[in-house]
Amino acid sequence: MLIIHPDETQPDREDLPTGEWTIAESTRTVNKLMTHVVEVHDPRGKWVGDISPDRAALLLDKFTVATRDPTLCGRLKPGTFQQELGLLLLRYQSGRKISGSKRVKMRNHWTTPPPLIPEGLLRTYDIKQERFASPLNFNPAIPDYWSAFPEDTLFGAHHDAYSSRMTACGYMNPDYEEDELEKALQWAVWASETDEPVCFLAVYPEWIKATYMNLLSHHNVNVVARFQRSTFAFLPPDYWASSFFILFF
Repeated sequence: MLIIHPDETQPDREDLPTGEWTIAESTRTVNKLMTHVVEVHDPRGKWVGDISPDRAALLLDKFTVATRDPTLCGRLKPGTFQQELGLLLLRYQSGRKISGSKRVKMRNHWTTPPPLIPEGLLRTYDIKQERFASPLNFNPAIPDYWSAFPEDTLFGAHHDAYSSRMTACGYMNPDYEEDELEKALQWAVWASETDEPVCFLAVYPEWIKATYMNLLSHHNVNVVARFQRSTFAFLPPDYWASSFFILFF
C-alpha cells in the first residue's frame, strides 16, 4: 500500500515513529555558525519545529507551574510537556486560525530587539504587563503576558489581550497590520480614560495614511521617541535559528 502524506516534510530531520511526542537537543548550522536547538517531533516521527534551549527551559518552568492548577488542568486536559510544546509550535504556524477570520501571520509576529526593552523601557518604566505576546516571544522580565490562544495559558499566558482592561504600566506589541494596530491603540486610549494611573508603551510604524495616526492627537497619547528611517529593526521570533530578514523603519 502506498500512502502519500500531504504535509510538508523535512526528510533530513524526520525520526522513526515512537508513538509519543519527543524533544531532543540538536545543532544546526546557520550562516556558517553552529546553533543549539531543541527539536520537536510528533508521534509519527515528523519534525514539527525547533525552539531555542533557553526558551524551552523557560516554557518548561511555566508549564510546571500552570499544571499544578487543578481548574486549568480540568479545563484544558493537558498532555505531556513535549506534546504541548509541539502543539504550541503548530498553533503558531502562518495561516492557523485564531478566531473568526483572524489567522496567524508569523511575518508580523515580531520579537522586539533585545536591547530596546531590557536596556531601555524596563529601566525607565515599571512594566508589569505585556499584551499581544505569545509563549514564543514574551519577555520573561515582565511578570504577566497576554496571547491569542486559550491553550497558551499552559505556558503562563493570560488569554486575549482584549479580555481585560489595561492597568498600571505595560507594553504592547500588536500585529503589524493596520486594523490590528488601530484596534490596539483604541483599546489603550479607552483604558487610559480613568482616574487611575495607566501607562502603556508601544512601538508603532509611522504610516502617514493609516487611520490610527489620528489617535496620536488624543490628549492621553504622547510620542516619547522617534527613530530615523532604517535605524530601527524588528526580528522574527526564530531569528536565532535561521537565515532571517529584518524589518527596518
